[in-house]
Amino acid sequence: MKLWHKIFLCTFLLFELAFNASMVFLIQRSFRTTLEKEVERGLNEQLVVQSVLAANSSYTMDKFGYSEQQAREFLQFLFRDYTRYFDQKGVYLELLDNQNKTVYSTFPFSYDGPREELANPLPDKRQYIIRDIGNSSYLFVTSLITDRKWKLTYIRDISNVYADRTSLYGFYIRLNLFLAILLAAALFVLTWFLTRPIRDLTQSVQAIAKGGYSSRVEAGSRDEIGVLAQSVNTMAAAVETTFEELNRSARAKQHFIECLTHELKTPLTSIIGYAEFLRTTKHSPDHSRRAVDYIYKEGKRLESLSFRLMDLILLDNRSLPLDRHDLSLLCREAEETFRPLLLGNNLELEVTAEPAVAAIDQDLMKVVLTNLLDNAVKASEPGGRIYLSCGPAESGGCEVEVRDEGQGIAAKDLPRVFEPFYTAEETRTSPQSGAGLGLSICARIVKLHHGAIHIQSEEGHGTAVRVVLP
Repeated sequence: MKLWHKIFLCTFLLFELAFNASMVFLIQRSFRTTLEKEVERGLNEQLVVQSVLAANSSYTMDKFGYSEQQAREFLQFLFRDYTRYFDQKGVYLELLDNQNKTVYSTFPFSYDGPREELANPLPDKRQYIIRDIGNSSYLFVTSLITDRKWKLTYIRDISNVYADRTSLYGFYIRLNLFLAILLAAALFVLTWFLTRPIRDLTQSVQAIAKGGYSSRVEAGSRDEIGVLAQSVNTMAAAVETTFEELNRSARAKQHFIECLTHELKTPLTSIIGYAEFLRTTKHSPDHSRRAVDYIYKEGKRLESLSFRLMDLILLDNRSLPLDRHDLSLLCREAEETFRPLLLGNNLELEVTAEPAVAAIDQDLMKVVLTNLLDNAVKASEPGGRIYLSCGPAESGGCEVEVRDEGQGIAAKDLPRVFEPFYTAEETRTSPQSGAGLGLSICARIVKLHHGAIHIQSEEGHGTAVRVVLP
């Protein structure tokens, strides 16, 4: 059974239970109150009649010396006056002697059952009982008339009290039937409407569980369902981000392995080929020297590659003790270090170094400057110019920038230049092309310094790499 069906049934049944209990209680309470008033009324009227008859009987017997028979006839005469008044109100009087024989009675029905109220009547205590005769209900109130042992019974038709209760129950049943139909229709529509966000939420969660991480829930309300929908959206966004990061990481690892295999395969093929040439072929000293040079060159290339890979591995799990140093001094050291290489390539290096103190690891920051300048040299044409500057950053902290006027990087390659082994297709076959690890190492070193590295480049107009440190 669906949730909204349960809510509908539970709400409907709960209302019916509470409504029925309340109505039954109210009807019964009203019935008891009316019945008590009728009983009280009967007791009072019986007392009035009993007092009048007792006074008249005593007066006639004591004052005029009437015999009991004469007094009885006198009471019969008085009864007629009362009965003319009571008959119109459904009230009857009955006078019995001490043998329970009828002296006078206006009760039109016969009752052969036991008369408990006649067992021990007293002058100052009235006994009453409600008795059903035929389809009617009657209140019987009995007491003695002084010491004459005449039993006066006041009989009142109270069928209207029970009829009113039956009428109220009939009205209640019709009202309940009408309200039940109206309530069921309203509850059905309201429950379906109010639980619609839950159904939408369920569908979205099921879509997310099946891999649709971009699916979102419409959170239009600000109630608990709206808050839950927003939480689900937040969770889905986090899962989507994590999933994308995992996919990106898996692709990066796959790319790393493919590039590493490629980088290892090329020099190893050359080394094995030239070693086989030296081992199996008769050759001149000049050919032997050239083969050994190739083997040495490719061996150094493998050594450099292994060192850079080791740097990448170590940088991933490294915690740096940082000390405050002036970056301008490192720039001057880098200028001196690269001067022979710059002269050999007919390049000029223009250094603008303002004092800029930052918390750095000097050795690793030298690696950053070395890699950036090395890339600038490789990208520049003979006669070109390279710019190295450092100083306070506009956003706070310090910054170092290396800019060249070389071939630049295509826009499609810029987002991937910090990936390990990534090199542009146009430079992959160039003799000066590296393994594509320099910028990746720089990015990781800057990250260890809690800084940021930015690159701007335009194909044919040079490249600028800016490192910002806190």
